Amino acid sequence: MSEPEDASVRTVAVAVAANLLIGLLLIVVAYLLMRRNLALLIDEAAPADVRQRLRRSVAQEPWVAEVAELTAVYIGPRQPLVLVHVIPVDGWSGPLGRTGRCLLVGSRPVADDAD
Repeated sequence: MSEPEDASVRTVAVAVAANLLIGLLLIVVAYLLMRRNLALLIDEAAPADVRQRLRRSVAQEPWVAEVAELTAVYIGPRQPLVLVHVIPVDGWSGPLGRTGRCLLVGSRPVADDAD
């Protein structure tokens, strides 16, 4: 082989290697993004320790008799949607406190289907 042909072969080999490295990098980035966002696509529940802390936080309020149900799913990175079914203390007339106000933010009455 002549010298210009050797240079051409080396140039092609370097280009192929660079393209393979770029492709591998794209595969790794796609995999990492998929792992990060998969929880959002499948409505992954918050971890058990997070749900337990939320349940304790709500249950310690003086107006709460029982936390009947608590559901927490992620709707965005570090953005859980928390649904809590709270049974209040009978006859409570005091203030709701900080947690109660947070629970009521954006809530609206739901009409019974038995109308």
